[in-house]
Amino acid sequence: MDNYLLLQKNSRISLLVKYTDRYHIIAVNNKLDDDKEEKVLAGNCSDAVIDEMGLTRVTIMAKDLRGVAIGGCCAGDVIVLYTKDKKLKYVLSDDYSDEEINVVFTGIERFQPPKNGSSKSRKAEWRTEMQTESVWKVMKPIGVILNFCGIVCLFGICLFGRLNALWSIFCLVTMAVSIGLYCFFPQYFSIMGKKEYKRVGYTAKVNHLNVAIIASAFALTLRSMSDFGFLNWIPVLIASVVSGFVVTIIMYIFSKEVRENTSLKIVVLLLSVLCSTGIVEQLNHLANFDADEYQICTVIDTEIYEGRKHVEQYYCTVALASGSEVEIPISRSVYKKIQSGDLVTIYIGKGALGIEYAYFVEPVFSEASSNADVKLWPSP
Repeated sequence: MDNYLLLQKNSRISLLVKYTDRYHIIAVNNKLDDDKEEKVLAGNCSDAVIDEMGLTRVTIMAKDLRGVAIGGCCAGDVIVLYTKDKKLKYVLSDDYSDEEINVVFTGIERFQPPKNGSSKSRKAEWRTEMQTESVWKVMKPIGVILNFCGIVCLFGICLFGRLNALWSIFCLVTMAVSIGLYCFFPQYFSIMGKKEYKRVGYTAKVNHLNVAIIASAFALTLRSMSDFGFLNWIPVLIASVVSGFVVTIIMYIFSKEVRENTSLKIVVLLLSVLCSTGIVEQLNHLANFDADEYQICTVIDTEIYEGRKHVEQYYCTVALASGSEVEIPISRSVYKKIQSGDLVTIYIGKGALGIEYAYFVEPVFSEASSNADVKLWPSP
């Protein structure tokens, strides 16, 4: 069981270490490297040895610690150490379990827990101590580039990306890299908007990756809705919900920002589930190596759906060899070319994730044409 807690006062992080007869509160700075930290946590360093290592410390003898008051076990909860002549007030810098805190303060009297500070004061500065200027100079342009790539994804894949593997991969990579950086370098990145970030009390300089992540994921969803039809939506929905929960759990584990903001947890879960639909559909298609096995079907009907702002979506319903029907998205140009009774080439089959889907390939010829004069239609 660990014998230490990470404490914070303003932007300064300290290491509270329990020894047999005393507690050391040691400043976490560039002097506390991994080797020194390992020696200190071993629990057998004398005061003189700690001083020789050049570490800044406050030492409290266990017999002089009258009691401790703890406002909770989460990052930002207040903790007060009461000695004979003063009290030392900090907040927890990380999340702990009751058991971990009890081990550190075994045999120490518990006082009435103090009221925790406002969420703004508790959340504002935890990134600052973890940042270095040299790394920030690298992370800042990376964040700008990723947000730009997200915008390119949104416009590019919607305008030019029909069944284009390169555009889909570009969007997937942009999203994956953005989420990866957010999880592994949380001190330099946020997925909150700038106004929300300030409203909850954060003040550290960060890259806001919400555009990079949302735009790239949303682009995949829009592209999938414009390309693929499904005979059964239930497997798609199940895969999307599972994928969304997995992404949310990963962000919760790695992101302190997500853990300490309830509203952000809800937003992450909802967006992860919604945007996972496009991710699942694209991966199902991209990794499908049998997607060039086409079949010719008869058009039963064509339709136009008009959405908001007069955005039109075009579909054709085709009859399959099995006798079932499927509605498939098509382009405006294809909609103008085909009509009921025409023959069209489509793909229909199971993708890499086992989800059965279909997409339009090209018109074949009009049934109204004479057998002697069959017209082959070019790909749209």
